[in-house]
Amino acid sequence: MTRIRSLFLRMTTALCGVLIFDSLMFITGSFIENENYFNMLVSSITGKLMFAPPATVAVALLHHYMKSSEEKNTNNIGDFFNLLTYRQKYELAKTDSLVDPMTRLYNRRAFDKACEEWIDIGSYAILMIDADNFKKVNDELGHDTGDQVIKDIAAAITTELRGSDVAYRFGGEEFVVFLPYTEMNDAIRIGNRIRQSLTQRITEMPLPDGRQITLSIGVAVAPKDGKYSTEVIKQADQRLYWAKNNGKDQVAYSMG
Repeated sequence: MTRIRSLFLRMTTALCGVLIFDSLMFITGSFIENENYFNMLVSSITGKLMFAPPATVAVALLHHYMKSSEEKNTNNIGDFFNLLTYRQKYELAKTDSLVDPMTRLYNRRAFDKACEEWIDIGSYAILMIDADNFKKVNDELGHDTGDQVIKDIAAAITTELRGSDVAYRFGGEEFVVFLPYTEMNDAIRIGNRIRQSLTQRITEMPLPDGRQITLSIGVAVAPKDGKYSTEVIKQADQRLYWAKNNGKDQVAYSMG
């Protein structure tokens, strides 16, 4: 490739190679047993190669413009692709700043940003989830065990979510689940499935007093429990603490 002096030809050759490889892998993987496999492969390669010269021309023109610009006379095509790389790194860092590193759920910062937009959805349910007796886990079984419990809770939540649901690690051993377009009965059902899923995961990890690690969950729905997200969250939080003060290991949808 380096023996080709023309930048245009080098870029065209490289792009053609990528397109041919892409077509070969896709068509072979999907249609190798089809009797028209060869014709499909040729058609795919031909169709993609038709776009190689125009794409190369566009990049070459951009390269020429960047080189000839008085304000950017030190730029070259490498700078252009480095700029894309930096943008990707920025987007990745931005995404990571919204994700809890231990559970890979969204974090409190992501929650604060998202709940401002819930009013546009109108109908949704909130699950406020807290691990019962978690301080005992850390104090008596150690922080490594406590970290594993947090991961197990996150896994139990994730397993029971639907495609449109979103889970957040609210802080410490507390989690929030957002269930769009969900009525109270369905939210309660999902909460109980999460409780049961955790029980199945950590049956071999009892506390020193013999009790199992469990979850208390408070449920609230919009617009019944409030028009604004702050109102709905407050209702779910109050029901969570009612559940913890009245036996734990349950899903509370009222306070009485």
